[in-house]
Amino acid sequence: HLNQGSDSVSRWLSIKKWDACTQHPGAWLDWSDGTGLEGRRCFGGIDISSKNDITARAWVFPPDEEFERWVVSLKFWVPEEAIKIRSKRDRVSYDRWEKAGAIVSTPGDFIDQNYVMQDIIKGLETFDVAGIGRDPFDTTKLHTDLVKEGVDPDLMQIVRQGHLTLSEPTKFLEELVTTGLLDHGGHPVLRWMAGNTAIRFDENLNYVPAKKKSAEKIDGIAAILNGLRLAIASTGDPMGPELYV
Repeated sequence: HLNQGSDSVSRWLSIKKWDACTQHPGAWLDWSDGTGLEGRRCFGGIDISSKNDITARAWVFPPDEEFERWVVSLKFWVPEEAIKIRSKRDRVSYDRWEKAGAIVSTPGDFIDQNYVMQDIIKGLETFDVAGIGRDPFDTTKLHTDLVKEGVDPDLMQIVRQGHLTLSEPTKFLEELVTTGLLDHGGHPVLRWMAGNTAIRFDENLNYVPAKKKSAEKIDGIAAILNGLRLAIASTGDPMGPELYV
């Protein structure tokens, strides 16, 4: 990235490298509901959509005695009306992904966050969840509803979406993909998002995903990075536990 200008944008991940990142092809479907990952320590990440876009939840599992790689479990929600519109208008495979179980449709035009809340509660019952990172944008209601359901409010931690906070997990995810130390189970929607993702640089050549400049949706990648931010902080990261920009 020599002489890379400030705020410039570049394509990011190699799809060939991405496709090599699974020892368990097809495992994404079981992992999306926690099957095969029960009891493992993990970090959550949430990326809530605005209005009628994709909402993503990621569970990020560090390596342990059973898995040598970092495993990611993803779930996506899309309003049913958006599935119909985008499948026809934009020729994106939302309808096919829904039939395959790769996305979950919610009634109407907007995401019902109760679906996300119930999924998180199930995850808390299934895994050893060390923290859940959330973009502060549009997650206040979800956080409040989870607390009302008895979830420890300290478990949900804000991860702001700037270079200072997300550059390190972005570089770490790139390293995991490049070295083959990630296992995504072959999730088709996540693959699409990985191919969409562009990155933007600051004047110090730190880089993070650029949602506005990416080819299409990247919500799953954003959710993974929110989880990785907490995972890095928990392992003695020099930035310490402070997760704010």
